[in-house]
Amino acid sequence: MSSAPIITRRMAEEMLVQKAAQDDAFRKQLLTDPKTTIFETFGFRIPSDVRITVLEETSDELFLVLPASCATAELAERELAMVAGGTEQDSASSAKWAALIAGDGSKNSG
Repeated sequence: MSSAPIITRRMAEEMLVQKAAQDDAFRKQLLTDPKTTIFETFGFRIPSDVRITVLEETSDELFLVLPASCATAELAERELAMVAGGTEQDSASSAKWAALIAGDGSKNSG
């Protein structure tokens, strides 16, 4: 079993927000290229079919993010198998991301 620390989506978001608050260059990179920033920070790639949007609130504009509805957020059987320990190497990043957005991801390199 991997010794990599377990990280949830909420933890990852908090880490990204905290680092962005402390590091202007990181904040700019996160705003302009979130996939690369996430890869460099956590060591896994976001699948090309997943879009990441980073928004910056202002004093007169706030954002409320709603989670996907249960009907649209369900993983396909194949994806569930990968998250549960499947071995498809070409889908490793997808499985890692699926686990993270489900709130049960882990930091793995590769």
